[in-house]
Amino acid sequence: MILDITAPDLAVLIGRHGRTLESLQTLVSLLVSRKLGFRYPVSIDVEGYKGRRHDKVIGMAKSAAARAVAQGRTVNLPPMSAYERRLVHIALRDDDRIDTHSEGVDPERRVVITLR
Repeated sequence: MILDITAPDLAVLIGRHGRTLESLQTLVSLLVSRKLGFRYPVSIDVEGYKGRRHDKVIGMAKSAAARAVAQGRTVNLPPMSAYERRLVHIALRDDDRIDTHSEGVDPERRVVITLR
């Protein structure tokens, strides 16, 4: 199930770094799953936030990888959700010049880009 919510001034539903939106999605998913009696995936987006964030995370990953190669050093990305970290790993998996791994403990877990 995909819910795409649009209306003026819904930033409060997104919250800082999308955390409120993630929590809302988790709650709705739990309610739907409990009502149906089985796990049913629910995706909620507000004003296209997830699409914009997806593009921003991919851009950040590619920029950080280029910086790591150009400067010859390890680059730490800011803390991200598990979903966003996964996006980074997928975006950079075909780059033979670098490796990625996650370090830290949630909510401060981050992707680290290292040279091969």
